[in-house]
Amino acid sequence: GSDIGWRVEIRTIEAQITDFENAAFVSFCILLSRAVASFKCNFYIPLSLVQINMERAQKRNAVLEERFYFRKNIQCCTCDCEPDIVEMTIDEIINGNDQFPGICKVIRDYINYMDLEFVTATRICSYISLMQKRASGELMTTASWIRKFVMNHPLYKHDSVVSEEMT
Repeated sequence: GSDIGWRVEIRTIEAQITDFENAAFVSFCILLSRAVASFKCNFYIPLSLVQINMERAQKRNAVLEERFYFRKNIQCCTCDCEPDIVEMTIDEIINGNDQFPGICKVIRDYINYMDLEFVTATRICSYISLMQKRASGELMTTASWIRKFVMNHPLYKHDSVVSEEMT
């Protein structure tokens, strides 16, 4: 048996439309993984709930319409403590609510802990803002934007065929 411990798994995402969006998602994932390691956050939930979350996440517009199981007491860094798991929207998970500070708060705390240069911190904050706006529905997800673009395109015949002229 190896003593490699737990690993952080962040699933790969679809390519975004702009370089800024791609940089935002990559930066968000890197900063989250580093914040988790630095602050010893505990996001563990039973795999059965992860499976339910994955099924919910596959639904259209899940980012705005579904609730996901998520652990509220992320600062409990031992596996022994009883997890406080609740259902939350993506907006609540990312931006927080009355009972949970949100993932963005954890990342912002990490950024403050790192004491970055102003220009770097400002760029990272713009990336975090994109994530917050996508989670809240203020900005459409890439999938929603593409779906709307295709559905409203004058050449689309509502036959599930996206012609080369439309792209």
